[in-house]
Amino acid sequence: LVDVEQYDQIQADIEKYKSFSMLELCKWALIEDAGLLIQRSLAEKTSKCYVLEHYNNFFIYRVDKGDKSLGFFFGFVESLKAKVKFEEYTVNQITLDQLFNTFALEQENNI
Repeated sequence: LVDVEQYDQIQADIEKYKSFSMLELCKWALIEDAGLLIQRSLAEKTSKCYVLEHYNNFFIYRVDKGDKSLGFFFGFVESLKAKVKFEEYTVNQITLDQLFNTFALEQENNI
């Protein structure tokens, strides 16, 4: 998407000048819109899709793959590059650590 320094620049401008650059704000808004477009596009193809992590121009989505293969998601995300300008991505299965952390978080939230 866009360079992380843009967020840092907005924050620095606000702290120093109590204002910010409209250009930086527009870039930030475009990144947020792109992230939302990706999430909505993935949600249309799956039963569950949500943002696991998001900071600056970095997003991690958790997707319930259902009957879809990893190859399907590689192709689908690649097709999104025509709509949303992003530089790199990965598609992975959940790791055991992530799985255990998910279970632990669910247990914690149910208490």
